[in-house]
Amino acid sequence: MDRSNLARPALRLALPIVCLFVTAFSVAQAAAPAQNTQHCTAPFATVIAVQGEVRYRLPQRAWQAAALDQALCAGDELQVANGSRAALRLSDGTTIPLDQNTHLIIRGLAPNGRAIQIELLSGSIKVATGASSPIQIVTPHGQVETAGGDFAVKVTPQQAALSVFDGKVGVSNPEGSLQLQGDETAFFAQLSAPKRDITVKPRDMVQWVVQYPAILTPLTQPAWADAARAYEQGRPLDALISLDQVPPASRSAEYYLYRANLILLAGRADEAQTDIATALKMQPDLADAWALLAIVDLGKNDAAQAQLHAEKAIKLGPQSPAA
Repeated sequence: MDRSNLARPALRLALPIVCLFVTAFSVAQAAAPAQNTQHCTAPFATVIAVQGEVRYRLPQRAWQAAALDQALCAGDELQVANGSRAALRLSDGTTIPLDQNTHLIIRGLAPNGRAIQIELLSGSIKVATGASSPIQIVTPHGQVETAGGDFAVKVTPQQAALSVFDGKVGVSNPEGSLQLQGDETAFFAQLSAPKRDITVKPRDMVQWVVQYPAILTPLTQPAWADAARAYEQGRPLDALISLDQVPPASRSAEYYLYRANLILLAGRADEAQTDIATALKMQPDLADAWALLAIVDLGKNDAAQAQLHAEKAIKLGPQSPAA
């Protein structure tokens, strides 16, 4: 079956789809078989989505590929590779999407005996808990805790960021503490107390959570055959790796548009936008590129720009599958 043709919805249908998947994505690669691997009597989390390369390990054990329904117990680690994503469901029902380059450890119950504790060593996660689902996120720069809230945490070697969408979420470290509520962001580091940043909007911190629809066009060059085959087989990460092997001299506007689609499917909107800009610089009348740009705009909650770019796509290519 040629997924590259089936995955090209009409633009008028594709644009609203972006908004339907902001909270979490739930489709794993077809190549990842479901399994129910449980190595403790009461797991604290279960892997419910896998996209790309995701692996886990038990304490003092070797890393293994993670698949659907993999149980995670206290002390287990999970890593999400570059260009990949995953999602967990905690034992209290909380769903946690994980961005690329995320590394965490399930710690089990926090010292207070009520909250589930997760140690986030690097990367980004989004958490939406109920009123009866307290959670602690421990990072190298401080601790995040809430009795119920909707928030995201991002950890880099230099600092961590907490963005709150709803509810009240506390952040603290030895240098100080803050209580955040809806539409607030704070940064904190090992030697710096948490500080609010009014210039950063929480939605901007979770662009990677958006599940974008694909409007892929068929690749026509023989040099790109491996990438097209990998995508059709449900292996978008392998398709990206294959595209990276294409010599720069052979990279056309069509190439950059196709790669932008694959990058966007991994939730990396800013990187995709760069490739779209390159495609339009090479071929300004490429209707599918304007259509994809409109989808990126919607993912960033910029309806005005989305409308302009969508109209441009329709004007340039009314018969285009993307338009």
